[in-house]
Amino acid sequence: MAGEEIVDDRVWIVKAHHPGLMPGVLEFDSTKVLMCVRNPMDVLVSFASLVNTLSHTAEPEYNYATDFPEWWDWWVKEQA
Repeated sequence: MAGEEIVDDRVWIVKAHHPGLMPGVLEFDSTKVLMCVRNPMDVLVSFASLVNTLSHTAEPEYNYATDFPEWWDWWVKEQA
């Protein structure tokens, strides 16, 4: 997206997935931080869908907890 790689004085707001550290992420200094935290139960399902569909918007046709309970138990423990 336009402006995503700009981290100098021109930028007032930077969206990040902190504290996740990924290779190639640009480092930057900040004086203020505004943090928005999602409900962890929503994040677990959302991230599972991203990993399994490789899409931020697609949803699988199954329910993790009921259709794949062993995988879901592993996933929740691994992510938590």
